[in-house]
Amino acid sequence: MSAIAPSPEAQLQFLSKLQRLFAEGDFTATYKFALLMALADLAIELGADDGHELMLTTRQLGLRFIGLYWNHALPYSSGRPACTAGVLAQSKGPQAAVLTAIAAFRLQTQVSTLLAAIRHPDFDALLSKVSATVSKQPLTYLQNFGGGTDEFIYTRTGRGQIRLKPGVAYCLRRFYTLLQQLTRTHWVGHLTSSPPSRFRSPALRLERTGIPTASGR
Repeated sequence: MSAIAPSPEAQLQFLSKLQRLFAEGDFTATYKFALLMALADLAIELGADDGHELMLTTRQLGLRFIGLYWNHALPYSSGRPACTAGVLAQSKGPQAAVLTAIAAFRLQTQVSTLLAAIRHPDFDALLSKVSATVSKQPLTYLQNFGGGTDEFIYTRTGRGQIRLKPGVAYCLRRFYTLLQQLTRTHWVGHLTSSPPSRFRSPALRLERTGIPTASGR
């Protein structure tokens, strides 16, 4: 059965709620930014320009998270004298669990590329661990903002699955470039608002963090 694409009014309402999410949401780590990027990417790949719902799995999202954080698990430095390289902190508390899991996997397997990682026999264990973290944390809390919960993007439909609401995949596809730019800007802003010690290197250059752009996911 065909589904009608969301009206202009519905699209504006989606953008308004997205703006409120950025303005009023609690971003204690960078997971929510990564989740928004992952949802948009999957809408592009698996969705359509209609109003249909879109079913996604936490493993699909987990794979996206690994791709987004893969290069973040490496030490960064400006290369200047007396500057110590270190992994960029992605949380206001302890280092983000996803980043820690990827760093441990890279150290243990000595693989350097994401493609080689996916082919490694231990990758499934990493994917399961990351997917569980995505399910427990950003998927649970992303839609909490303004003192309440507004499930305007997705609902949990069962273990390991979510359903993008009618019209959401369309909006994510329609406003993909805008969403990626907003998310990237807020991600970098989140990092630069941290105390200097959170960077592990006082002269860290953010352009080397590998935060993806709309043209280089």
